[in-house]
Amino acid sequence: MPFNDAELIDGFLAGKRSSMDQIMQIIDSVISHWSSRLGYQVEDVKSDVIYKLYNSLNRDEFHFESSLKTYISGIVCHTSIDIVRFNKRFTNAELEELELPFEKPNAEQLLDKKQTITVAFRVFRLLPKQCRQLWRMHLKNGLKCLEMGKILGKSEGNIRRQLWACREMAKKLREKILKKDKLL
Repeated sequence: MPFNDAELIDGFLAGKRSSMDQIMQIIDSVISHWSSRLGYQVEDVKSDVIYKLYNSLNRDEFHFESSLKTYISGIVCHTSIDIVRFNKRFTNAELEELELPFEKPNAEQLLDKKQTITVAFRVFRLLPKQCRQLWRMHLKNGLKCLEMGKILGKSEGNIRRQLWACREMAKKLREKILKKDKLL
């Protein structure tokens, strides 16, 4: 039996299976358009979407201005676009830009490094847009807090506090992801 959006949200936040099933049907129907571009990362995108959706609905960020299906579709599309863009940047990297080890790593070291990178990018994708923007400015563009503050119209101390808060949030997200993966 289909629910209206408010009932579906309440059921989802309460953990009701029927609501979860309906939401997963929406996610699956939208993500099917992205599956050829996402490849093996479809399940990662699904879990990221569920996490983002839950947090968003829990914070009452959905205002019923459109349908819940449209809202979920937006989250799926933006998450998928982030993955596709990341994959494109990574595959277009020049050989000189990649860090090459002096000795050949064993299979366990390769798997550990791949898992570490995967978790790091999942954490990055789950962070709020403001944190991703600050980290790009600081890490990628090499800007100092004072320079970032001038660009964003904030004080240097405010930028430092935001960077610290983003780092703490990233630590907590990483712990949740690692804890969840150990349970599986």
